[in-house]
Amino acid sequence: MYELMAELIFSSPLPIKERDLVNSLGTIARSGTKEFMEALQAGADVSMIGQFGVGFYSAYLVSEKVIVMTKHNDDDQYVWESQAGGSFTVTRDVNGEPLGRGTKVTLFLKEDQFEYLEERKLKDLVKKYSEFISYPIYLLTEKTTEKEISDDEDEEAKKEEEDILGDRVEKVVVSDRIVESPCCLVTGEYAWTANMERIMKAQALRDSAMSSYMSSKKTMEINPDNGIMEELRKRAEADKNDKSVKDLVLLLHETALLTSGFSLDDPNTFASRIHRMLKLGLSIVEEETGGDEAEMPQLEEEGNEESKMEEVD
Repeated sequence: MYELMAELIFSSPLPIKERDLVNSLGTIARSGTKEFMEALQAGADVSMIGQFGVGFYSAYLVSEKVIVMTKHNDDDQYVWESQAGGSFTVTRDVNGEPLGRGTKVTLFLKEDQFEYLEERKLKDLVKKYSEFISYPIYLLTEKTTEKEISDDEDEEAKKEEEDILGDRVEKVVVSDRIVESPCCLVTGEYAWTANMERIMKAQALRDSAMSSYMSSKKTMEINPDNGIMEELRKRAEADKNDKSVKDLVLLLHETALLTSGFSLDDPNTFASRIHRMLKLGLSIVEEETGGDEAEMPQLEEEGNEESKMEEVD
């Protein structure tokens, strides 16, 4: 249900005491409404509603419910609430927004009266019925302007990940369906599913070229609203050669592989990355022993480095 809110704040005498809510608004609710509705059905001019003493209750022509919040200097803040049936309630307002001093009227519009939410309609009503009012009337509005925003930042994040992942994925795209995860992997219409890939890898006489081609037909979808992706983008912008960014992107890719049901080609490399993240989180500094071990190799080439060490041995 939509709400049309008219906030009226005057210096005096609009702050209403509790007894006035009962005696004034309540009396009108019990007596004047019926007389007004009978005159309206008989063809009376709606603009002459004031003669019935129920000008306030013209709100029920467009509203299902009316709530009046008021605060007087000499009284607590109260809420008067009524639906067009002659009954009403008055309660002390302990949870609502403190008004300080003044009155706030809230109209809950009927479903067929949403036109009164339009700025043009409200301006016409104010001009027609309040043109000669001595005090100022303010219409608070909000402007909504639709503007097409380029996805340059998202495109940069996609390019960074594509450069790091290389041929591990076919492409990286910005997702509009991921809610919590930073990224996920999806296969194309004609690519192998996770189960099919496991079956093909278990074949003794498989075509290795075909396996390599089909297994790379994965699309990585990233969630630009995720905190991890946002921080990776900032770090990549600050230093494009940041090794930790490459490490984390590869770790995200391998994690997405596992959560999507695929298997890892090199579980040892994945485990070493996890151990490195654990040491970083525990603030454990690895001691440098010198020689070749002192230089950290590129993560994507760790497998090659291990084979070279075996050849040396």
